[in-house]
Amino acid sequence: MANSLLETCNRWQIQRAVILERNPDMAMTLDALDDMIGHSVRSALTIAHRVDWDFREAEKLAKQLAESGSSNA
Repeated sequence: MANSLLETCNRWQIQRAVILERNPDMAMTLDALDDMIGHSVRSALTIAHRVDWDFREAEKLAKQLAESGSSNA
């Protein structure tokens, strides 16, 4: 995910430069888009972290259940 995110950011920066070169009056719009992109990336990272945490916790609980099931048998 990190590589594709970095590639996407690089492509956006190139596209942004092209847009600004052709339309300098779009600077404020592009700044707003940068803010939205930054917010989206932070949200995606937060979600990915939570999903990873949920999977780790589920794995721990599954191991505990398996161990308690083995000891009860």
